[in-house]
Amino acid sequence: MKVSVRAAERAPAVVRPTDGSEVAAVVEVARRHGLALVPQGGNTGLVGGSTPRNGTVLLSMRRFTDIGEVDREAHQVTAGAGVTIEQLQEHARAAGLDFAVDWSARATATVGGAVNTNAGGSRVVRFGTMRAQAAAVVFCHGPRTK
Repeated sequence: MKVSVRAAERAPAVVRPTDGSEVAAVVEVARRHGLALVPQGGNTGLVGGSTPRNGTVLLSMRRFTDIGEVDREAHQVTAGAGVTIEQLQEHARAAGLDFAVDWSARATATVGGAVNTNAGGSRVVRFGTMRAQAAAVVFCHGPRTK
């Protein structure tokens, strides 16, 4: 039996922006200095796509946790990339709806990571993948509003 070990390297830096303007600033600094960036959400992926390698700077999206009101008529909600699948499910259920994408890592897997990897989970045959559930992906460059 072949056993694989997940890659583990240390990133020279981890940045944790809170809004789109901070992400833009990080990208600009990385560009000026020739640094590679790798975005990371809940770090639940099994293929190592968000693992920093060869001096890559880790761009954590975990602080993007804003979640809007559920629009019951449209069956929509706006959620930040750092919102966990579990938080999104609980938020939708409190409004009498559900969020169809589900898998065991729901407590730590994030919306951004799920969209990025087109996650499916245990209900994928009936409801489709994460991208089928996403109405839009919007990148905000201004400060967060509350």
